[in-house]
Amino acid sequence: SSLSSVLGGLGFSAYASANIFMDHFLLRQQDSGIRWRSVCLGGMAFSAAQIAKEQGRHRVALKPEELYQLFEWSLECEDSPVVIQTVESLSARLHRVYEVKKDAYLDTDPSATDIVKTERPALATAYVAPATATEQRLSGIFEQFFGIDRVGTDDNFFELGGDSLKGMMLLKRVKNEFNVNITLTDLLLRNNIAAMATRIDELTWLNAAVDLENEIII
Repeated sequence: SSLSSVLGGLGFSAYASANIFMDHFLLRQQDSGIRWRSVCLGGMAFSAAQIAKEQGRHRVALKPEELYQLFEWSLECEDSPVVIQTVESLSARLHRVYEVKKDAYLDTDPSATDIVKTERPALATAYVAPATATEQRLSGIFEQFFGIDRVGTDDNFFELGGDSLKGMMLLKRVKNEFNVNITLTDLLLRNNIAAMATRIDELTWLNAAVDLENEIII
């Protein structure tokens, strides 16, 4: 599950509602004898760049080894089918969600915010430079979103540090940039810049064809 069931947030009602339903479903099954667990995760760091940032007192996400330890610990919580996890204090997280706009929605104008990009981490894919105009624009969005320099067209969204919640945030930026609706399912099936750019070009062409047909009918 996700900490969104506690935090909520404008623009995330469907996502938060789905997680709240899952948590309450497990709570209703508490007396059934089934040992289900729902762990409301506050954030995870998987890429080398993200893990490198998780040092000192100002941490916001779990490292892979900590996630493993949390999973084992949660299985021992006999009377707690729902576990809420956050590295930082909940009050600090609430402040970051509702009072720090760029962290909560990530939809501010990127050019208005100075982003310090980290070096490209060691990834499973070699760097492939964007070739088309759509790929170049998408690459800029990805680099700004993750704070990573030189994001290639074959780099996997999830290996870069993405998850379902970040996917929704990223797709909001994509919609603002290209005026097309890319679904979360599209992102799961086309999780790199090359595949997503192809989908964007398809939708742009289809939208243009529909607009032209409407003009002819009128």
